Amino acid sequence: MTVLTPQPLPPAVAEEHLFQDWLHDLAPRTWVSYGLIALNAAVWAWMVARGVDPFHPPAELLLDWGGNAASEVQRGQVWRLLTATFVHSGIVHLVMNMLGLWAIGQTAERIYGHRVFLGIYLGSALAASALSLHFSAQKTVSVGASGAVFGLAGVVLVAVLRHRDTMPRLFGKQMLRGIGFFVVYSLAQGFLQTGVDNAAHVGGLLAGALIGCILPVRPELMKAQPQVRGRAVWAVAAVGALVVGLTALAPPAAVDFQHKYAVAAFEQAMRSFNMAMLRLGQESQLLRAGKLSPQQEDERSRSVHAPAFRQVQAELAVVRLPPGDPRNGLLQEVRLQAGWMAELQGMASVTPPGSSQPQAADPARMAALQAAIQASTQRLALLAAQGRRQR
Repeated sequence: MTVLTPQPLPPAVAEEHLFQDWLHDLAPRTWVSYGLIALNAAVWAWMVARGVDPFHPPAELLLDWGGNAASEVQRGQVWRLLTATFVHSGIVHLVMNMLGLWAIGQTAERIYGHRVFLGIYLGSALAASALSLHFSAQKTVSVGASGAVFGLAGVVLVAVLRHRDTMPRLFGKQMLRGIGFFVVYSLAQGFLQTGVDNAAHVGGLLAGALIGCILPVRPELMKAQPQVRGRAVWAVAAVGALVVGLTALAPPAAVDFQHKYAVAAFEQAMRSFNMAMLRLGQESQLLRAGKLSPQQEDERSRSVHAPAFRQVQAELAVVRLPPGDPRNGLLQEVRLQAGWMAELQGMASVTPPGSSQPQAADPARMAALQAAIQASTQRLALLAAQGRRQR
């Protein structure tokens, strides 16, 4: 019987294993990394549950959910710099960013500790969104955690470079190669592909590197607490100044998203209103031609036309044209008429004995609605004529 004697590991490999074990002992559970992954996934799941396309959500919905856009931040919605980093443009986008967070985040969390790691993540996220205001967020809605992930890559790269003389060479080489490849490949892909916010990547990377130059790594964090607190204050001040400066110096937005999407929503609602009116007119023609009975027309008013006008009401209710927009008068008038049409078409009816003609159960209310709609139609014609003259 041959007894196999285990061969000792090469010194460099053994040293690297010991270092990995030491890192693991510093933070056996990287709960902040997993918590951030869970939070990003929960936001995406909530969006999908509310009806957002899980693969290719439209930009206007990403904006509604907190996406970053220069026009909105410059209106004072600075909270978008942070909320945008928890919103993703589909499941593929989410998975790729979470894989990066899982791969780099655990190492960063073990090197810097839970609370400092969370601060690095959020600071990098804000800096990424702030730099994006100068580039992608000028014309598109920017979302995603990739800027924060690049910040983690930057802080780990700086930590490895600063402490390369005291950590195992094999570990240092592996980290530099792995993260360096990730950074270079991702930035190259951003330049080669459309729809990638490379400015956010660079902003996050710079913020992470800046923090890494200021903060010590563990176990230094557990020693000389007053000195560490002082460095933490400097790191917060540096990143804060970076974010504020980038945000304040961003050029005026190239695209006003509030106006763009408000106009698009207004035009869609108007198309729905006109289509509902057109179908109602077509049925009136069929009734006069004897191709539709009064009973059929009466039933369809409640089952088809009333729901159509209620849908128009819902579309019009969410339209918010900017103050001073000349179409605001038209919007208010169409809202009124759509409401009256929905009520008129949904009214209950009765058929008197011996008659085949259904009649309104509340004739007085029906007459009032018809008079209001007739007056509204005249006002709409005047508003439309004014709009044509202004053009």
